[in-house]
Amino acid sequence: MAPARAPLFLARRSYRLRRVMDALRLLPLFGLILFVLPAMFVVEPSQVARFGLYIFAVWGAVIAVTAYLSRRLDRALDPGEPLAEICDD
Repeated sequence: MAPARAPLFLARRSYRLRRVMDALRLLPLFGLILFVLPAMFVVEPSQVARFGLYIFAVWGAVIAVTAYLSRRLDRALDPGEPLAEICDD
């Protein structure tokens, strides 16, 4: 008889939790890219005001996405259950 193997796929709950945690880890990098990329193309003084509005829009969007993902992660985690037990499925 062949030895028992671990399941090929992760449980749905732990998989989604890991993807939310990955998104929260990558969000600062994504926000930094969104901040820096247009700054390289501001050449004329007339574009500075538009760039300032863009920065505040990106800043607000990063805050909103972070709040959404952190609430989703907070709801998914049970306060009595350690994270290591959830992600080790």
